[in-house]
Amino acid sequence: MLAVLGINAQELQVKVNVNHSKIQGTDASVFENLQQTMEQFMNERTWTELQFQKNERIQVNLNITVNKYNRNENHFECTALILANRPVYNSTSVSTLYNNRDASFNFDFQQFDQLNFAEENIDNQLTALLAYYAMLLIGLDLDSFSPMGGTDVLQRCLVLVNNAQNLGFPGWKSFEDNRNRFAIINDYLDGAMQPFRQL
Repeated sequence: MLAVLGINAQELQVKVNVNHSKIQGTDASVFENLQQTMEQFMNERTWTELQFQKNERIQVNLNITVNKYNRNENHFECTALILANRPVYNSTSVSTLYNNRDASFNFDFQQFDQLNFAEENIDNQLTALLAYYAMLLIGLDLDSFSPMGGTDVLQRCLVLVNNAQNLGFPGWKSFEDNRNRFAIINDYLDGAMQPFRQL
């Protein structure tokens, strides 16, 4: 299914929906720009060296509810529902890959910000969040095709979590919450490796 290298190798087909109905008196354009910026960041970036055909891309719905927005500080406090489907091989149907709620999807974003991301230097909460879910979903997708198939990408996801500890936002730290981003990737990798540790 997947061949190494090539152009137009994007792995994700992400649709972002930003629900800002709780926020009154703010120009909707900031939320529209946020939605477009997030979609571009996730869809136009190549996350691995693997070649995904268009019909093989992971379909992701990222539904964000803005609970609080501080315009002066460009600070958003949100919850996010992440639903990802993967195509069933040799079929037109899809199966659910991931379905979860992130209750601490908080970040800073100023209208028309450009999102830049370097894996070795995690310095922006929003790009860290988006990269985390991109790598998590790609890793889970690869695991669904072959045992341990996504380990390399999932290990990169765990490194990102560790590097995001100093961002000062909730959701990244161990023991902070048994359902946070750290717990999800750490527990998954622990579980995936367990059968191999017993050999």
